[in-house]
Amino acid sequence: MERLNQEYLSGRFVLTALHLAVTATVLRGRSDHVLFALSPGCLQQALRMPKACRQGTCAIADELSASCRQSWQANEAIFQGELTAALAFLSLELLSMLTAVHTFQAEDVNFISAVLHGGGAAALVLFIVMQTSCAYFHVVFALTNVLPFLCDLNIWWAVLRGARLKRFPPPETE
Repeated sequence: MERLNQEYLSGRFVLTALHLAVTATVLRGRSDHVLFALSPGCLQQALRMPKACRQGTCAIADELSASCRQSWQANEAIFQGELTAALAFLSLELLSMLTAVHTFQAEDVNFISAVLHGGGAAALVLFIVMQTSCAYFHVVFALTNVLPFLCDLNIWWAVLRGARLKRFPPPETE
């Protein structure tokens, strides 16, 4: 079982790193996803703007009506906050895995987190390719960022309460 847990942890680490890289890519192109979250009328106004303005390099106040500008700014603020939280959660998980501390329930957590991070990375690749509305990111964020982070937080809470620590043995040498 220990060998299987090591494989789960290795897979979890790789998939979490991949998930982090894809999330950083989404952060770079966030304006396109915010654009598709707008109402049809606001979307038409925004599409008439130069692409540089849609990416935030000029004032959008000149091109959009007040309600569309508010909608844009609200969507962008929420999306930016979720992306920042996702990057922080993924970074903390990677750092946590580098300590190699785990408890008796870590086999399940490592497997579930690996599956969720793999699914999250795949969902975000589709999110980028299909230029989906940022409104769909809420589900991806909740399932593939918050849930594994809470599992990891639960392990650390158990460690702080005095759970028995195990460390992985050194790799076999041949």
